[in-house]
Amino acid sequence: MADHTRRSRPRFKHSGAGASGNPASLARTPLGPGFRRDDDEPQSGSTGFWLSFWLSLRALGRVLWLTRFSFMPLVIGAYALLGNDEVQEVLREFAARDGFWGDIAELLTFAFAILLWAWNTWLCARLLTSLRLPEAPAALPHEHFYRVWVPRALGWMAALIVPIAMLIASVPYIGHSYKSVQQMWIMAALLFAGAGVFVAWTLGRRRILGQRLTRDVDTMASGTLTAQELPWFEKGSFLATIAFTLFLFFYFWIGQPEPSPLGQAGPERALVYGWVPLGAAAILLAALSAWIPFGSVLVYVSALLSRVPLFALLLLAALAFSPFNDNHFVRMLDASAARPAAATSGTAMEDCSVPQSEVTTPAKGGLRYPVCAFARQWLTARRDEIMSSKEPYPVYLVAAAGGGIRAAYWTAGLLAFRQDNDPSFAHHAFALSGVSGGSLGSVVFAGLLHEQQEAGGGTFASCGGTFIEQKLTSCATAILAGDFLAPTLGAMLYPDLVQRFLPVALPGMDRAQALERAWESRWTKIMHGTWLGSSYESVTHPDPASDMPLLFLNTTSVEDGKPT
Repeated sequence: MADHTRRSRPRFKHSGAGASGNPASLARTPLGPGFRRDDDEPQSGSTGFWLSFWLSLRALGRVLWLTRFSFMPLVIGAYALLGNDEVQEVLREFAARDGFWGDIAELLTFAFAILLWAWNTWLCARLLTSLRLPEAPAALPHEHFYRVWVPRALGWMAALIVPIAMLIASVPYIGHSYKSVQQMWIMAALLFAGAGVFVAWTLGRRRILGQRLTRDVDTMASGTLTAQELPWFEKGSFLATIAFTLFLFFYFWIGQPEPSPLGQAGPERALVYGWVPLGAAAILLAALSAWIPFGSVLVYVSALLSRVPLFALLLLAALAFSPFNDNHFVRMLDASAARPAAATSGTAMEDCSVPQSEVTTPAKGGLRYPVCAFARQWLTARRDEIMSSKEPYPVYLVAAAGGGIRAAYWTAGLLAFRQDNDPSFAHHAFALSGVSGGSLGSVVFAGLLHEQQEAGGGTFASCGGTFIEQKLTSCATAILAGDFLAPTLGAMLYPDLVQRFLPVALPGMDRAQALERAWESRWTKIMHGTWLGSSYESVTHPDPASDMPLLFLNTTSVEDGKPT
């Protein structure tokens, strides 16, 4: 009777990780695996609840720490996709295209990148919660529950974040562009449907694959399997994702970027980066997924090596190698490939008011003269026009501000439009000064003037840009309408990032060189020439008697933005 009249609540005592050989039976205890009831020790209801709650939180934290290389990329990706304006702008690029269904190849690649991210997030977390780790601590309340559901939840969130971000990115278009909103909502709906299929797969994969290829979820979440005991399907999928990541690494390392035009349908859309239709959004997601399997391997190997912090050692190695592995070099041309700069007469230097001691020494590729000497020669070549003109002779000095590819597009397009409507503009343009994107736009405009002069002063065919009647403007907009972010992002997140952990600099891993090659590749594709890949001297030191303006390509400090 005494046993039936006791009013104390049962208390749960830990029985150790090896209390039972059947993980599923442990999971059916009230607080999860590894716990047993003990009615002999009384405990108040409030204390029991908060103790259970605290131990449950510890169990959740333990599982999240074990799957940290699935969890942290998810946090980083969620912040970037949902709260970063630049990444939101990348998603809006899908709405800016004229031919939605003409871009089906890249859209499928984007969807595949989302699947790869969600798949790696789920798979690597599932494998780490399945493997038996040496010196693993005893199980906590609800830990088995979290081992089952945390990998699923992480994978589901990865699949759902992108369509949610797509809806958020469409908000600025509401009330302004019905077509853009429609395109982004259709994409979001398709991605939500794909996420639903992924959720169904993770819940019913054993029914689909059968017992020979995978195991039941309780066994997989037990944390008692060795690497050899893992199901064939999980091991094969893991090795396939690592192989695909290595393929992307070498592809972005040695591949030739060929950025395609944005907002344009047709077969050229498949040339975003070489022959694989990879855009910036797909590359970002693929890079997030790439580090999940490698980081998970570090977690497992660290546990096998008595918890040696391999990832911390890699960070220390990157810090130690940083003084020796700088791979950001200025690309150089062979002397035979460099085009000589325009020659100047010796008297031009003597006529300059600048003292001879301050005149720059002639360079190997050509004579460097001060601006005053160039100005004298420029005015001398136009002396007859100036003397015969009854109106003030116009001289244009152009200053182009920075602002990335938008500034380049605006600068080149505006100058080309002026030239198309006033063919004498270049003849009166003394100098173009630009910084960052303004410099790129000025160089593109100067290159188009060069091509126009090479064609005998006439015009050339339209380059497929947004302007039809203005040929020069059409070429300027077509050249700078490429997805130059994709090759830069691919090089930065793959070879350039790996370079940080290597003791010596390897060629071809610099993201800046990938951006330069993308510009040159785009110029070659549109203009069928290699002018943009010519020597710096030939670009910045034109003949004063020609209609080529002097170029001032300024640089600024990364730290404070001031001129250097």
